[in-house]
Amino acid sequence: MTNQQVANEIIGLARRHEENLNGKNLLIIFSTKDDIEHIETEFLAKHFLHLTGVERNYKQVNSSIEFYNLAITGTLKDFHFSQDNTRLIEKKMSALHQTTMAHVTSKEIGDYNGNGFVLKADKLAGTVKSCLGFELDDSKYIPKTNLQGNVRLFITKPHPIFAILRKDIKDEKYSEVTYIKKGLDLSTLTLPNEILSKLSDNAKLELKQAIDSPNKSPEKSPIAADVKTMFEQILTYEQIPDDSKHIFNPKFQSKPNTTDVQEAIDDTNKPLNSFEKVKRDDTVR
Repeated sequence: MTNQQVANEIIGLARRHEENLNGKNLLIIFSTKDDIEHIETEFLAKHFLHLTGVERNYKQVNSSIEFYNLAITGTLKDFHFSQDNTRLIEKKMSALHQTTMAHVTSKEIGDYNGNGFVLKADKLAGTVKSCLGFELDDSKYIPKTNLQGNVRLFITKPHPIFAILRKDIKDEKYSEVTYIKKGLDLSTLTLPNEILSKLSDNAKLELKQAIDSPNKSPEKSPIAADVKTMFEQILTYEQIPDDSKHIFNPKFQSKPNTTDVQEAIDDTNKPLNSFEKVKRDDTVR
């Protein structure tokens, strides 16, 4: 892709990141063999640039935050950045179509296994097609890498994610449950007080119901709300005046599309024991 084609792609992905993740904490709760554990992530504007794989033009763009603002306002141009590895960047663009929905599509998590190449990551979470790598910074995990490939290639032992909750960074408690794993038998386990103390009363009730009755947990589709939102965005896009559509280049998928939605649904609903085999050559940093 040319720089301007990549710019168009980044604009759409940055806007999805802005809506779903920027300024947010995610509480990722996962089950190990004998316990329930969790991590908290933090997504900021300054983290987005590195996930794209492009290098900002230091003479034109002063910071990663300025780069992000150019993207979400639709003013990012081909001279604002460079591509050192076009194949790598195309793979990162592809991965970002799902990882910008990490709050609803992440299915497994684990510790980085150190295989293949060096990553700045302590933990990785994702699906059979893409994943985000997180590095611990103080008490929060921040996104440091965006990968195309099966998350199981990069982690020592995969742990199924039981639930994901989201909140604004400024808020004290998590009140929005964005994902609950269906059919995962946690009936013999209880949520640790460390997790409960971070939740609103409504969130506590929803998770308690899921644990007490794993097969009768609330009918919460992992990505139902986001599917609805994305289809509304597609319909809205069709109503945008033609002279404004340059900021959503449909040829390069810089707006939400039905393929992204369906792939996210397929990955989220795929059983844990049927992960497809991915060659290491198909993965990228």
